[in-house]
Order: sequence, then structure tokens, then C-alpha cells
Amino acid sequence: MLVSRTDSRRELTKMKKFRFQLLHQWMMGHIAPCRAADIGGGKGLLSYLLNQSGWQATVIDPVHQELPTKYKELSTDKQLRIAAEGKGSPPGSPLRAGDGAGVRSAGRFARARLQYSGD
Repeated sequence: MLVSRTDSRRELTKMKKFRFQLLHQWMMGHIAPCRAADIGGGKGLLSYLLNQSGWQATVIDPVHQELPTKYKELSTDKQLRIAAEGKGSPPGSPLRAGDGAGVRSAGRFARARLQYSGD
């Protein structure tokens, strides 16, 4: 079966735009829930989705970004809002770990922020 360039571009755009939702769906179908580190996880949508599915996922990213306020659920084709309790503690109030890494945690969503010491 031949796929037109337009269909191919549309599919590629969908893969880029919804990559976290697509990866979440794939992981749910192939890997049992466990602990995971989302290194370079940006805004943390993948970790949020995994945590909602029974995983223990943590975002590790050098730049703090707020979790989005909504996302598209691909199975229902609807926009879903992310509740405030899923967003973590406010910036500027990290817990300190012994290695100098800041960790933000609220319920089942956690974000670690790496700090480079310059050594």
C-alpha cells in the first residue's frame, strides 16, 4: 500500500506533537509499571501520565518548566485538564538532597532539578 506524502507528513506531525502520549501508550502495552527516571523530561508530561497509570516516575531536567495545564487524550480525542495537585510544589521551594540536587514533590508527581557545581 502506498502512502501519500501528505499522509506521511500528517502522521509525522502527529508523532512529534503527541510524542509523550504515544510513548505512554506504548510503555503501558509493553512494560509493567515500575520506577522510572524521565531524563531531559522537560515539562514532565510523560512522567505525569506514567504516574497516573501506577508508575513511580520522576523528571530529571536542568531547566525547570511548569507542567502543562492540559493535554490531549488520544484514545478519546479530548482535551483533559491537569489538576493543580498534580503540578508539584511552587518554584523556589525545593527539598534539598545530600548531593545538592533539588527535588520537587507533590503526591505522585516529582521533579528533580540538577545543579551543576562547575568542578
